[in-house]
Amino acid sequence: MFREELGCDDLEWERSKAWAFEQCMGAIWYYIDTNPAMYNMGRTTLARIVSHTQV
Repeated sequence: MFREELGCDDLEWERSKAWAFEQCMGAIWYYIDTNPAMYNMGRTTLARIVSHTQV
C-alpha cells in the first residue's frame, strides 16, 4: 500500500531498499553495545528487507 501511494517504479523501490540496507547495517554495528533500541531497529529493518528480496 505504501509503495502504491508513492507511485514509484521498480528501480526506485530497489534503490530505496539499498538505502535502507546501508542505514540499518550502520545502525547494527554502531549501536550493538550502546543503544539497544537503535540496534533492534536496524535488525528489524534488515529482516524486513531480506524477507522481501527475491533471489
